[in-house]
Amino acid sequence: CMDRPYSLSFFYTGLSRPSDGFPSFQATAYLNDQDFFHYDSETGKAIPRYPWSQMEGIEDWEKESKLQKAREDIFMVTLKDIMEYYKDKEGSHTFQGMFGCELQNNKNSGAFWRYAYDGRNFIEFNKEIPAWVPQDPAALNTKKKWEAEEVYVQRAKAYLEEECPVMLQRYLEYGKTYLDRQGIHLLPTSYSSPQAEPRHGAETGGGGSPKAHSEVWGENIKMYRGIHNFLLSEVTQWRDREARGRLMGTLGFPDLHRSSLGKQIQSWSSVHH
Repeated sequence: CMDRPYSLSFFYTGLSRPSDGFPSFQATAYLNDQDFFHYDSETGKAIPRYPWSQMEGIEDWEKESKLQKAREDIFMVTLKDIMEYYKDKEGSHTFQGMFGCELQNNKNSGAFWRYAYDGRNFIEFNKEIPAWVPQDPAALNTKKKWEAEEVYVQRAKAYLEEECPVMLQRYLEYGKTYLDRQGIHLLPTSYSSPQAEPRHGAETGGGGSPKAHSEVWGENIKMYRGIHNFLLSEVTQWRDREARGRLMGTLGFPDLHRSSLGKQIQSWSSVHH
């Protein structure tokens, strides 16, 4: 089907207190809902998942590893900055990032780039302004850093609108047939999720009106339903593993699926089902 959507998404998690099996930094890329590659601070390598690992030329994995290492460095500095802002240099905290893009009919049909601190919305890129929109007091400092030069903002916008779609298009030249066989299951791209209460009365300026949020929900309702079961199964797996005691004593932080995405899944379920 030529008009079906395809997405490329990245999920990052940084931990202030890594533990056995949970490195300080992890990155996972997805094509639709299919694992594409995984990178973490212990291996320092972007490792493609099957079947992408069998597709010669789909990506220069050595170059991708270096890119992810550079992103890891920036990511972990930001986590450290937030902890310093809250005067909690020794605590156990998590910083999470989600960004990506979507194509439909060979055209951009969605994009997102947002971060969470300890499972709460932290900062989000609005490519229409374009600007980073703080959702936490500490994020005002992050915004200043990430907008220190006008070119930084333009690069972020260009990444979502140009670079990411071009990469996705290239990956589809290799893997479109495989993805088409899997059915349409996208990870979230363009959406505006219900906001958690800001930390310590943070200003959330630029977040949009309830009407605008409701219109975005309406436009993306089919996509939300499509990803609901996939993400719910991820959350269930984490809970099952915890219940069996495999993570007890080592999981001193909210992980990406159980915190940010988990809350969104509950919201999607209550709103749309």
